[in-house]
Amino acid sequence: MNESSRTSGGRGPFDPERFAVDTSHALEFTDWAFASLEDRVSAIEEIIAARWPRSMFLRRRLARALRESVAITAWAAPGFAERREEWVGEMLVQESLRGRPRGGA
Repeated sequence: MNESSRTSGGRGPFDPERFAVDTSHALEFTDWAFASLEDRVSAIEEIIAARWPRSMFLRRRLARALRESVAITAWAAPGFAERREEWVGEMLVQESLRGRPRGGA
């Protein structure tokens, strides 16, 4: 086993600069995904903690945001989870083009 097969799956010599870029992108995605999850959990907690009139408004707002994120289009995947995953991927690409992680989904 040579070093290139141990470090990069046998696809060529190890490139430290590419590794650093890939690691940076992975960390940015993890930060973005965690912030998005944290925002979603906070929204659910707010719904649970709110009293009736406000909780109804908050539920509808969260439901609308979820429906918008998985709206059917020509390229959409068949199920909710797949469409949501596709939307999250698109948001990640948009934010990476802007150069900063997104704070919520």
